[in-house]
Amino acid sequence: MSDGDPASTEWTPADCTPANWDGNLDSLNRWKQGDVVLDVPFSWIMPPGEDPITNAFNPQKEPAAFRSATAPTVSVVLCSQTCDIGAGGPGSVHPFVLGAPLVPGRTLDVSTRRLAKQWRTGYLLPAAPDPTFVRPEAEGWFVDLRLIIPISKGLLLVRNPVAGFIETAGPPGVGDRRQSDAGLLSWFGESVGFKFRRPALHSALSETLPKIIDEYIANQPGAQAFKNTDQVRLEVMDGTRLDPKAIRVHVLGFGPFSGNDEQMWRGWEKRGKPAMKDAGFTVQPTVFDYAASFHFDKVRRTTPMVLKHIDSRGGG
Repeated sequence: MSDGDPASTEWTPADCTPANWDGNLDSLNRWKQGDVVLDVPFSWIMPPGEDPITNAFNPQKEPAAFRSATAPTVSVVLCSQTCDIGAGGPGSVHPFVLGAPLVPGRTLDVSTRRLAKQWRTGYLLPAAPDPTFVRPEAEGWFVDLRLIIPISKGLLLVRNPVAGFIETAGPPGVGDRRQSDAGLLSWFGESVGFKFRRPALHSALSETLPKIIDEYIANQPGAQAFKNTDQVRLEVMDGTRLDPKAIRVHVLGFGPFSGNDEQMWRGWEKRGKPAMKDAGFTVQPTVFDYAASFHFDKVRRTTPMVLKHIDSRGGG
C-alpha cells in the first residue's frame, strides 16, 4: 500500500489485544520491571541497501528487519512498568512490553564504563543479572536504553523470568529463582522513567551548559562543595525550554551550603554566562538550597541536569 492509502494506517495495537486475559493472569504476573528475558532475537528496521548509520546491508528493495550475525539473540531487560507487564489493570490494554538489551562492560570504553557504573550516562544502566542464567562478566553487564524493542507478552508466557538486579547472591538452592534487589530495581525504574519524561531543551541547555559545568567541576578536584551536592537543576525564568530568554541554575546540597561552598560553585558562571549570552539568553545568579527544603512547586518548574560528576537523577 502507498503512504497515501488510508488503509495502510488502519491497524492498531488494539487489533492484537485480548478481550479476556483470564487464562494468562498467573503466567504474566510472575514478571516485573527489571526481569531478564533470555534469547530474544536481536533486530532493528533499516532502509533498503546499505544503512549509512549502522553500516548494515539490506538486500531487499523495501525497509526490513536486520538480524545481526554476531549477536542473533540477546538477553533483554524489561523496561515497562510492572503494572503494564501483568494481565490485569493497566496491563490489560498492553499486548506488548518494552525491553532493552544487556551489553557486556568489556565492549565499552573505560571512561563510558566508569560513568555507566555510577548511573551517569543516561542510557547505560548497570545490571546484576542472576549468574545462574546469565554468564558473569568481569566488567559487568549494562542495560542499553539506546535500543528499546517491543516484545509480545506471548513470549513471556513461554519463558521464565530471570532476576536482573541482584546485589548480593549466595549459591541458589535447588529450583530457587533469585529475587532482584529492591533498591537496585528502584534506581533502574527511576532511570528509565527519567529518560522518557525529560523535557525537550534548547541545545545550549542540554549540551553546552552541562559540558561547561562538568569541565569546571573536573578542574577543581576534591572540592568539598561538589561532594556536598545532591543534584543540580535548571530553571527557565523567561521564555520556554526550547526558546529561553533567561535561565537560573539551582544547586541542591545534602544540607545547607557554607559560604565557601557557594563561592566555589559560582565559579562556573565565569565561562557559562558568556557562552549562554552567545546562545541568545542570560544567566541569573546561581541559587542554593537543599533537597529536604526544595518544595514540590520548584521541582515542577525545574529540570534535573545530567552531569558526569554530580548524580542528578532525583526528582525529575
